[in-house]
Amino acid sequence: HISGTGGAEVKNPNGKKPTDSARPEPKTAARSWEDIEIVFTSESMIQIIIDSHPLPPQNYVEMGFENKKSHKPVAAWEFLRELAQHRGVYRIAADSRQWTRIEKRIQEIRKVLRRRFALSDDPIPLRKKTPQNREDFGYCTRFKILCHVHTMHEHDF
Repeated sequence: HISGTGGAEVKNPNGKKPTDSARPEPKTAARSWEDIEIVFTSESMIQIIIDSHPLPPQNYVEMGFENKKSHKPVAAWEFLRELAQHRGVYRIAADSRQWTRIEKRIQEIRKVLRRRFALSDDPIPLRKKTPQNREDFGYCTRFKILCHVHTMHEHDF
């Protein structure tokens, strides 16, 4: 038994006794969006790296981007991949129909990523174009995101 528990054996929710090996590994939880890197290794797989520590590869289902009816990726996954192809910056035209569609995808991505990484602040803020800021505007990820060379098209370089 473990002392200080009144003789009762302490177990974790999974039914195992607490041990040093049961503690979470360091560096697998991000403290901020800037600690995170997401790399698309294929159309359906990503590699997440937190503070230079790679996590096991995950697909769109494991990340929470699956359409429950068709079992295919939702549009937000495709848009996340598009963001990766643009290295985390998506500039938008003033076309209101396009704006509405993009904003919806961004909101869906924010929701999934906030849940996945347990971070509450905005992972993809909108930076407005100003006279002082003519180049760095649009939706800009606070985390690093890119496509592995094999999943990018030649013109994306």
